[in-house]
Amino acid sequence: MAADLATLVIWSALTAAPPLTPCVLTSPGLPATRARCGAVEVPKDRAAPGVGRLSIGYAVLEATGDRTAPDPIVVLPGGPGQAGTEVAAIVEAALDRARKDRDVVLFDPRGTGRSGKLSCSDGADIATRLARTLEEERARLARCAGALPLDPRLITTEAIARDLEDLRIALGAERLNLVGISYGTRLALTYDRLFPGRARALVLDGVVPASMVIGEHAAKDAEAALALLDARCAKTPGCPRREPLPDLLRTLLQRAPRAGPVALVHPTTGKRLNASLDRRTLIAVVRLMLYAEESAALLPTLLAQADAGDVAPLLAQALLAERLEAGVADGMQLAVLCAEDQPFLGAGDAEALFAGFEAELQSACSVFPHAAVPPTFHDDVPSPTPALLLSGEADPVTPPAWGDAAARALPRSVHVKASGVAHNVVVRGCAPELVARFLARPDPAALDVSCAARIGPLPLFIDALGPAP
Repeated sequence: MAADLATLVIWSALTAAPPLTPCVLTSPGLPATRARCGAVEVPKDRAAPGVGRLSIGYAVLEATGDRTAPDPIVVLPGGPGQAGTEVAAIVEAALDRARKDRDVVLFDPRGTGRSGKLSCSDGADIATRLARTLEEERARLARCAGALPLDPRLITTEAIARDLEDLRIALGAERLNLVGISYGTRLALTYDRLFPGRARALVLDGVVPASMVIGEHAAKDAEAALALLDARCAKTPGCPRREPLPDLLRTLLQRAPRAGPVALVHPTTGKRLNASLDRRTLIAVVRLMLYAEESAALLPTLLAQADAGDVAPLLAQALLAERLEAGVADGMQLAVLCAEDQPFLGAGDAEALFAGFEAELQSACSVFPHAAVPPTFHDDVPSPTPALLLSGEADPVTPPAWGDAAARALPRSVHVKASGVAHNVVVRGCAPELVARFLARPDPAALDVSCAARIGPLPLFIDALGPAP
């Protein structure tokens, strides 16, 4: 008994969080956020906990009310590859109401942000990178893998969940309220499975259940989102729609191999450059624009302009994506996807409108070191933890069907489906209020979600001046 007590004391000392220090959190394109930052030391290798330590960074947005509940809200970011501390401004807006009673903790999963970020970026712009062949990309990733500060084989969702448990212990919190965003929902569900009872409530936005193999349905889900956008365009007076948007995209893809480079000005740097709207770039930019309300509203007009011969505006959107990609640790992303998803992917449909993800991931994983997970990794495990699930009807990557799959294993859950909305609902309409009320009283049966019927997409742009009057 004495030896057990001594071990507990030593482990508590190792995981104790040092004092927090004031910090300013920034991310490209977002306002700065004042917070208090800290780190907790965890085993670098979970299979050999006595060999090496890894610093896991986090930040705290302190509760704004007079009384602070003992169970903080922990934000688990998406990607995989995003860091919680790098999306602070978005979190601050989404959880402003919920933060009145609870601290909000921004968590950087291992391999991201302040937790040993694994980046393979070589500084090339997105047009240059998308123009590379698979062979060139494999060679680049192989070189990068050998120079990373942390072995990618030590990064899995389960290892990250165990880091989160060490953070809980260091914070001195009996339980946590987990807000998972996209991939962060897989992390939240994994934590809940490994440490039952430690999650007081789950908020899952853009749900990735265990049964989802990331990428397996990517082409189908993106095409469904484009079809929903097309249906909206068909009903919007003035929306430039010569033919259904999926057909128009196919036409542009057929033309792409014959298209030469065009001159344009980089939308953020002002640099003049030449770039081509080849097939990979076209598929990538359309898929990415479907992720967000603001960019999806522009897509019909930009596709019409490209159809008329002016591809520069669409290419400019591809270049704008660089700012978003800068917030993703691509080395960490590959470590997770190669371990947990690529081995379970089929060959994919080469004729699909958004085809290509499977082949590109297979190529990258063939040279990038990664762990292995058991086949049972993709089994949905039932949990009694109360959960609020949020899905956007027009989400190109985590549409409502995936939230339905998760809900079947979460009997104490409510699933809110926002009509016409794209990826991530938590910042839209009354969603912040729903989250605040749910975290105050995590009873799905008692939560009035009727306001969600008023959440909807932004009006479509009919030209460069914006929506119809």
